[in-house]
Amino acid sequence: MPYIRLSSRTKKVKEAFELKAEMVTRGINPDLRTWSVFLRGCGRAGQIEEAFTVWHDLQDTGQKPNEHCYNSLMSSCLDGDGCPQPERALQVFRQMTVEWEAPPVVSFNIAIKAASYLHDIQEVESLLAQMHSCQRDPSLQTWSTVVDAYAEVRDADGAQGAFQQMCDRGIQPDAVTYTSLIKAYVSVGRVGEADEIYKKMCVGAQEQLPRKKTYNTLIRGFRESGDVDRAMQLYQKMRERGFSPNNAEFRALLESSADMACTTLASDSMESSRATFDQIEWSYLLPPAVRDRARMRGDKIAACVDLHGLSTIEARAAVLCILRALMQLSRNGRTVQSDLVFITGAGNRSAQSCPSMDATESTSDPPLRSAVTKLLRDELHLSMDVPEEVVAEAPGVNARLHRPRSPANRGRLVIRKGVLEDWLRTKRERVLGAG
Repeated sequence: MPYIRLSSRTKKVKEAFELKAEMVTRGINPDLRTWSVFLRGCGRAGQIEEAFTVWHDLQDTGQKPNEHCYNSLMSSCLDGDGCPQPERALQVFRQMTVEWEAPPVVSFNIAIKAASYLHDIQEVESLLAQMHSCQRDPSLQTWSTVVDAYAEVRDADGAQGAFQQMCDRGIQPDAVTYTSLIKAYVSVGRVGEADEIYKKMCVGAQEQLPRKKTYNTLIRGFRESGDVDRAMQLYQKMRERGFSPNNAEFRALLESSADMACTTLASDSMESSRATFDQIEWSYLLPPAVRDRARMRGDKIAACVDLHGLSTIEARAAVLCILRALMQLSRNGRTVQSDLVFITGAGNRSAQSCPSMDATESTSDPPLRSAVTKLLRDELHLSMDVPEEVVAEAPGVNARLHRPRSPANRGRLVIRKGVLEDWLRTKRERVLGAG
């Protein structure tokens, strides 16, 4: 039995079926628990037809399926490999109601989820009423599924009503429920109310930690409504909480920011447009560690910026933000004080922690280093050096005892002071020439 369960959970359905055939050959009849494992395994592998084949084999044995078998078959219908079949899940549930006068709550939850897949809110409400008539108390999962069903059909008021019913029954919502309610409000453009729900879930005695999906829903809502600043703030908060980057959404945020800046430049006078553009809080693009190190302190910018932990898209934005700040200082008459160092890492750990969205990138370098190098060298035409770990000679010091541990630190990209000064001067002259 443990091996059958393992084969099912790892989607090795063929091996599980071979074990089933061997059991029959040896005269061992699978019990209902074993049949349930077979059914669930087919669902995990996305093989719905095989699940129904197992179901018919079970019925041929003369055994009466229990609730776990029904639930496994219904779940399998919803777990189809990219092609769930919620209609068949509801058919199985209706068959179950013939055998069971009052199906368990878990069975109702699966059926409600199937109706939600079909965007059939009337069926959802009917199933909820059926639960009450069967004296089955809806669980937290039930209410969360109902709220999400309303969100799927863009009915924010219906979602709020279900949410309130749940609270009135003394059931404390979790992060999943809050996220579904937020999705409902975002779907109809009521992002202000969605934001209030987000703030409510983050404070109080029953505080719930937002999920990555919570942030992505809110970020998309504010971006589409035109409030890019709030979207950037939420993206920053998501990264601060340790969630992995969403490169697709980040690209969309950058595009929206650029569109906003270009609109301002096209509609206002040159002087006011430049002032507005300079006031954009570009540090929203930088995760905390980078933002703190790259932030301007008076008339200086830190000479060493650690890009570890960023996606390739975020790293590009961070480098551009820092160079733009340097250009602003240069326009104000400030001079470059030192070399500019970007720490990208050079090992497998760097490559794994900073996945690239571009499959065409070179595999010889970690994706983060490759992306930053391509930006600086190929797009911005800035020459870089890989620093050598050389110990400065001093009187009385034996050089043989102070040899570098490695010939070079490939995890650092250095733009020398002179190169950076020339590049900034060229940019400044082009701006003056265009003016």
